[in-house]
Amino acid sequence: MDFRNGHSVYLIFLLTFTDFILITYNFFIEQLPFGIGDYLNLPVFVVLFALLIVPVAIVLGAWHRKHQYSVDNEVLLRQNWMWA
Repeated sequence: MDFRNGHSVYLIFLLTFTDFILITYNFFIEQLPFGIGDYLNLPVFVVLFALLIVPVAIVLGAWHRKHQYSVDNEVLLRQNWMWA
């Protein structure tokens, strides 16, 4: 159980996040016209991406907690009322 939680929640999240950054950089940023990809190297892209994704993720997480969390709990309660 500990292995499954640690692997699926933490390690895979880190690997897929890194994979997303590298794929986006290699297939999108380096292909930009006019040599923009030459000036926007990988460390700069990671910093800019983190500056963009962290506030967006916080806003989405706060919205989910305020609006969807009660809906999710209601669905879980209806699916397995014995567990509740």
